[in-house]
Amino acid sequence: MSYEIEKNFYIFDEKSIKEELKNLHTIYTIHLLKTYKTKVNGSMVRLRDEGFRKTFTIKHKDKNSNYNKYNKEYEVNVSDIEGTLDMLQLLGFSDFKYSEKIRETYFYKKSEICFDYVPGQCNFLQIESKSQKELDYLINKFNLINEDDSKKHAEYFGINKEELNNIEIKYINIDKIKKLVKRNDDEFDYLIKKQKIMYIKVQKFTKKTIKTTNKNNKTIKTKKQ
Repeated sequence: MSYEIEKNFYIFDEKSIKEELKNLHTIYTIHLLKTYKTKVNGSMVRLRDEGFRKTFTIKHKDKNSNYNKYNKEYEVNVSDIEGTLDMLQLLGFSDFKYSEKIRETYFYKKSEICFDYVPGQCNFLQIESKSQKELDYLINKFNLINEDDSKKHAEYFGINKEELNNIEIKYINIDKIKKLVKRNDDEFDYLIKKQKIMYIKVQKFTKKTIKTTNKNNKTIKTKKQ
């Protein structure tokens, strides 16, 4: 089981940070994340297919920390999302909500620097680290503000929360979410334009990865023969 602490940022210089990440010799990947989550006794319970791994996670709030709403993360790998979901429901866990997002991940030492693109919602930066020291180092390295800088998404775009909750957060539903926008339309259009570009990018990356994997498997099989 792994343990992590994390922090989300909604105000950041994406171009500058990605340049810094190149200098840090990070490893890059991009995937479409498929998530099922619910709340139990104040903690968030989550199952997620990240493309290159499948995980079962419990996020718990540390009341003595000034970081995220959920900032302590306990996580194990699983082999079957649907099977694990069925088992949790048999144990009484219920009301799992499904959602999608695209995540660009840069792996640095024992940290993951992630650019998240949630369909029809504000893009954000998340840093997950194994230690407080490394998390603080990256926050300072990228000149990030260690405060709650999130803007109220629904309020900012004039979106009715009840109507939004009736729409599954998936990329095929972006245009449905757009119909709920009542103000700051130009900003929202710019937001979803980038998200649609990222969706095309992740599909190309996935196809390329599958092609490379199949090629490598074929090479290994030929060598064995």
